[in-house]
Amino acid sequence: HNQIMDSIAPMVRQVRHSQEDLVLFECCMALTNLATVNHETKRKIITCKGITAFEYASYSDDTLVRRAAVESMCNLCPEPEMVEWFKSRQHMRLWLLYSGAYEDDELTSSAATGALAGVCYDPEVAKCIQDQEEGTGIPTLVVLLMSGISPI
Repeated sequence: HNQIMDSIAPMVRQVRHSQEDLVLFECCMALTNLATVNHETKRKIITCKGITAFEYASYSDDTLVRRAAVESMCNLCPEPEMVEWFKSRQHMRLWLLYSGAYEDDELTSSAATGALAGVCYDPEVAKCIQDQEEGTGIPTLVVLLMSGISPI
C-alpha cells in the first residue's frame, strides 16, 4: 500500500513535465488505474495536482495520451475538486468537445461523457452545461444520447 501511495507524486510530476508521449501515456494510464484502487489514492492524486497535470496532458496531439488523460480525470469523478473543475465554463467547453468527438475518437468521447455523467448531478455543473454557447451544451448531450454510443 505504501509503495502505491509513494508512486503517485513522481508519476504526476512526469505527467506535468515530460515531453515524451510514451512517458505521458504510461503515467496517465498507471494513474488512471490507481484512481480506481480506493478513495485514498484518488485523494493523493488530487493533492499532488493531478487534475492540472491531466488537463495539460489532455491537450496532447497524441490521441492515446489525450485519451489516457481524459480517462484519468474521469476516474477522479465525483471528487469535490473534480466537480469544481467542471463548473468552469472553459473547462466545460473543452469537455463537451471531447464528448462530442465520438465520430473521430469514440473511446475518448466515451470517457469524457462518462465523467459528465458522474458530475452533472451538481446543479452548478448542470447550469454550466446549459449555459454553453448555442449549439453546444445540451445539444451536444442530445446528439450523444441519440448516437447510441454514449455511456449516459
